[in-house]
Amino acid sequence: MLNLLGNAIKFTQTGSVTLRIRTAYEMELGKENKNSEPAVLNSISYSIPCLLHFEIEDTGYGIATEEQKVLFEPFVQTEAGRDRMKVQDWD
Repeated sequence: MLNLLGNAIKFTQTGSVTLRIRTAYEMELGKENKNSEPAVLNSISYSIPCLLHFEIEDTGYGIATEEQKVLFEPFVQTEAGRDRMKVQDWD
């Protein structure tokens, strides 16, 4: 997750990077009401394990469809990432 977020930041020169973290409960509420505000969970809910949904959205140039399948492998650098690193000016 950190690598994905770090790469979104590294490879987005202009525009924005957005990280959204929601509970599965909030996701279900969102399906019912697309304009709903984020759910406010009461203190009882904090003692119950929950699933988290992470979304990273950026305005960078993206990852080729055929390379998306290896995103969560231990370490894989995409062709676009290798090409970009060759021309990146680190000075």
